[in-house]
This record gives sequence, structure tokens and C-alpha cells, in this order.
Amino acid sequence: MNRTHGPTIVTTVFAVLHDWRPNMKNLVLPMAMVVCLGAAEARAHSHLEASTPKEGSTVSASPASIELKFSEAVQVTALSIQKGDEKQQPLGPLPAKPADKISVDAPSLVPGNYTVNYRVVSDDNHIMSGALHFAVGTMTHSKKKMDGAAKPDHQ
Repeated sequence: MNRTHGPTIVTTVFAVLHDWRPNMKNLVLPMAMVVCLGAAEARAHSHLEASTPKEGSTVSASPASIELKFSEAVQVTALSIQKGDEKQQPLGPLPAKPADKISVDAPSLVPGNYTVNYRVVSDDNHIMSGALHFAVGTMTHSKKKMDGAAKPDHQ
């Protein structure tokens, strides 16, 4: 079979590498591609933009609900609340459809430190987990527990 479809990727790459000379001009395009691809990847993941109660806040009374606002619509797959080192309690019901704002009723919370743990799937199927920390009454969170940034789950 005779191929007359023009240069292949292999011949094109070979030609580029064959003519490549180490100078700044030859490094600009690859460096720009790395920067652009990295920026696109950073924007691809959903993240928690706001919450009620706010991260690190102290509220005087038990909140009626827990609200999470994400940068894009997400599907919540897990949501729970935990007082200190006690057992986690699931929160729900979870929304049936993806949304950028999630609101669930909060159980009656006694004074103490609380962590709301969440797990969501973004539109591009990335799984993200994160935590929200707040206190009812007096805040006594440790610095370690206050790092509630969402992180991708790689499974």
C-alpha cells in the first residue's frame, strides 16, 4: 500500500529534533506549553469558594443548615459532620443532581469543635475531598485541623 497522505507525526518530530539547536528560541514554545497546560489543569478542578458557617469561624448557636458553595456544579457523594474525635454523622439528604451550592439541614450541635467532611465529583470526573472547620461556642481548633483545603483523590 502506498501512503501519500503527507508527513506523519514521526517524520515531523524527527525533522524538528534534527534541526533543533540549544538556544533560547527553541525553548520558548515548550516552556509556554508547559505553563499553559499547568494553568488549564489548575482551573479544571472544582474548589470550595464559600461556606456557612465560614471556615474557621465560631458561631454562638447551632446553625440551622450547612451550606457549601463550589466554583462549579459538583455531585456530592459523601457529606458528614464530626465533633472533635467523635464518630462522624452523615448529613443529608444529598442532592440528586449536580449543583454549585449545596445546603443540608444541620443536626442540633452542642458547643464544641466541628469538621464537615465532603467528597464531590466535578463535571470532568475528578473526585475532590475537603473539610470545613468551625466551632459552636468557643473555638479551640488546632492549626493542623484548620487546613481544610480541598484535595484531589487519586484512586
